[in-house]
Amino acid sequence: MVNKHLPFPCWYPFPTHKGVLHLVAVVLQLAAASSVAIILVTILLMLVFNTQRIRYEMRVVGYSMKTIFHRAEKMFLAQNLDRKGNNLRDDPGYQKMIGVCLKDTIIHHHAVSEILSIYTDQVDMPAALAYTTGTGVIAMCLFNILMALRDENYTSIVLFSMLVFVETLVMFVVSLCGESITSESINLRHELYFTKWYNLDIENRKTLLNIQTNLVEPIIVSALGLIELNMNSFSSIINSAYSFFNLMNTQME
Repeated sequence: MVNKHLPFPCWYPFPTHKGVLHLVAVVLQLAAASSVAIILVTILLMLVFNTQRIRYEMRVVGYSMKTIFHRAEKMFLAQNLDRKGNNLRDDPGYQKMIGVCLKDTIIHHHAVSEILSIYTDQVDMPAALAYTTGTGVIAMCLFNILMALRDENYTSIVLFSMLVFVETLVMFVVSLCGESITSESINLRHELYFTKWYNLDIENRKTLLNIQTNLVEPIIVSALGLIELNMNSFSSIINSAYSFFNLMNTQME
C-alpha cells in the first residue's frame, strides 16, 4: 500500500504508517534526498571551479601575448647589460627572446587545450542529461503545480516548485559555464589579433601565425557534440518547456 504520509509518497512491502517503521522510512527518504542534493551540488561546484580554472589559464595566455614585447625586452637587457632599451626591433638577440616567449605561450596554450579536453569529457554526459530531461521535467512540474493549486495541495506546490528551481538552476549554471569559456576564447583571439606583429621578424611571424590558426574559431563546449552549452540553448529549453506546459494545460481543459 502506498503511504501518502511520507515526505515522498512511496510503496513499501511492510506497513509504514506509524511507529518505528514510519520513522525509519522518513529518515531513509530524507537521507536519500540529501545524498542526491549533495551529489548534485558537488558536481555543480566541480563544474564551476574547472570552468574558472580554464578561464584563468586563457587569461594568462592572453596576458602573455599582451606583454610579450616587454618581457622579451626585459630578458634581453638582463642578459646584455651594456645595451639600452632603444631600437631593439632589428636585434637578432631581442627577436630570439621574443621567440622564446612565443614558445612558452604555445606550451601554455597546449596545456590549456589538454585541460579543456578533459573538461569536455567530464561535462559531456551530465550536460546531455540535464538538457534532454530539462524540458520535460520543468513542463511536468509546472503542470503539477497548477493541478496542486486547484486542489489546494500546498505540499505538492512546494515540492514541485523546488524541483523547477533546481532543474532551472542546473541548466543555467551549465549554460553559463559553457558561455563563459566561449567568451573567454573570443577575448583571447582578440588579444592575439591586436598583437604588434609588425615588430616581429619572419620566423616569429610564422610562429604567431601558427598560434592564430589555432584560435580562428571560438571554443564551443557542447553536450555529446549536439547541444551547445550557451545561454541561447538555455533560453530555447525554457521556451520549449513553457510551450509543452501550455500544450498539456490545453489538453486538460
